[in-house]
Amino acid sequence: MAEHDLSTTIIPYLDRHLSFPLLAHLVETSLFPADEVQVAQYELAKGTNMFDYAASLFAQIYPNEEVPLGEWGIWLYLGALDVDVGTRIRGQPRQCGLDQ
Repeated sequence: MAEHDLSTTIIPYLDRHLSFPLLAHLVETSLFPADEVQVAQYELAKGTNMFDYAASLFAQIYPNEEVPLGEWGIWLYLGALDVDVGTRIRGQPRQCGLDQ
């Protein structure tokens, strides 16, 4: 059945986010080994802004290696900083002209 599979022909023309359900379907139908499809999912995800998903895929594929942050490090840092600032701002009383 894999010799008649068109996913390798179709995927280059799809948006990356549309390719993930197709790859998941390939695993469910057992057309390709799950570990090969997982590597393909990681290769697709690492070029997107889905840093958490790509990092979790990397950790599943290479359990004994540390997740390479590279440019992701900046985005993960900014995301953590945004969460920290958001919680600090919500804890402060509102300062506007009507309250005074």
